[in-house]
Amino acid sequence: MKNSILYIAFSLMAIHTFPQDTTYLDAFWVSAPKIDATYYRLFSEENGQWVERDYFIKNDQVQSQSFYKNRGKSKIIGAQTWWYENGQMSQRIPFEKGKRDGLAESWYENGQLEAKGLWKNNEKEGIWQYWYPGGAKKLEVDYTGDIKPLNFWLENGEQTLANGNGKIMEYYASGEKKYEGSVEDYHRTGNWKVFYPGGQMMESVIFEKDMTTGLHQYWYENGQLEYTGQRKDGKKTGEWHFYTEEGELAYTEYTNIQSPLFQAEYTLGNRPPVPLNMDKISKEIGFSNEALIGFQEGYIRVKVFIDKKGNYQKHKVVATGGYRFAQNMIEQHIHKVRFVPSIKNFEHTEGWVDMPFYFFRF
Repeated sequence: MKNSILYIAFSLMAIHTFPQDTTYLDAFWVSAPKIDATYYRLFSEENGQWVERDYFIKNDQVQSQSFYKNRGKSKIIGAQTWWYENGQMSQRIPFEKGKRDGLAESWYENGQLEAKGLWKNNEKEGIWQYWYPGGAKKLEVDYTGDIKPLNFWLENGEQTLANGNGKIMEYYASGEKKYEGSVEDYHRTGNWKVFYPGGQMMESVIFEKDMTTGLHQYWYENGQLEYTGQRKDGKKTGEWHFYTEEGELAYTEYTNIQSPLFQAEYTLGNRPPVPLNMDKISKEIGFSNEALIGFQEGYIRVKVFIDKKGNYQKHKVVATGGYRFAQNMIEQHIHKVRFVPSIKNFEHTEGWVDMPFYFFRF
């Protein structure tokens, strides 16, 4: 299982069988007219299996491929695979009985191996390794039992984390710092910070043995505070204040009140929409939606339009940290999100909800 999979880059072109269903998708994998599409999806039966393939509409190159036992797509079988537009494989994850199981690998667009590690029964197992686009070693993480960051290197080869002690930091392609934080005895500790390109602080949070404890703050890119509050043992506590980009108080969330109907309320007596099933959605996506920053590659901000009953209608991605596999996973599941609908002037209203997602290498 630990042997690398020999891969020779190739271009997998469309295989047409009948009958098949064709769906056109925009850049965010939302159903769209053909004229607005970036991808198209074919779903057909081949050799007793059902196959779903997404293609780049520009050149008919396969973007992703999944196999299912039946038309209902109840469980993925075999390997789920993704490609770049140039035909280079970008990621391959094996499945067994609908769960991730086996050696998974991902590549940069230039063909350099990006990450490699084992899945077992839908859980990461053993030591995972990560590389920079130029081939230099980046990170080693042990998933045996608790997640343990072992070693981290800067792209110039300088090791800043050794045997679970030291610092982890990453930089944008421009050379500006993306995030930084300390690790002690394999645990995140102290003040972890994330920055926008240009140097503006994005987020600040305190860790104590991997648990967020203390002040947690997030800023808009213009420098205006977006929200602030306290955490204890990884959970929100007390009052959390949320602000508009112009600096006005938008609403206050009272975390000591259990009912989702009253967890947050706007100033002037109105209430924002409150998500009901984000824990379930996060598990399906495969990473936490909480701002537990660390070993973070970026974030994705999605706006979701909900109706007066709190049901999903459509979405759009408004900002992305560049990790498109995470974006793909979000877009496969975001339609399932449900809300307690917002109230404005004592009436239920429809509208857009801003939802930031954070993702990690492990």
